[in-house]
Amino acid sequence: MAWSQLRSGADLVRRATVRSFGPSIATGVALMLTWQASRGTSVPASVTSSQGSCDPPTATSTQCALGELSPFGTATVDLRFRGRGPQGLTTTAEVTSLTFDQDLSTNTATLST
Repeated sequence: MAWSQLRSGADLVRRATVRSFGPSIATGVALMLTWQASRGTSVPASVTSSQGSCDPPTATSTQCALGELSPFGTATVDLRFRGRGPQGLTTTAEVTSLTFDQDLSTNTATLST
């Protein structure tokens, strides 16, 4: 689980990357995204995923059903904020799966600016 931040045109995009560390297929992969801002609106203009689907964002969260990840496969979810985005933005991602996971420490990531 990792975050990155990039620009797409004039918009701020926070990208959550979910990675399977194998050795088997991860099934029932779900991603919960939460955010808060110290100033400005914090509702993303859009949420898109590389696979599966995401619920429409609320003021503080969204959930994505990503389905299956092959061993060592990845899926990404982008939160797009209009313009420069809110100030003091903190985003947290937590991934779960129906497949047994030996190392839960890699299932949560937070990015603050």
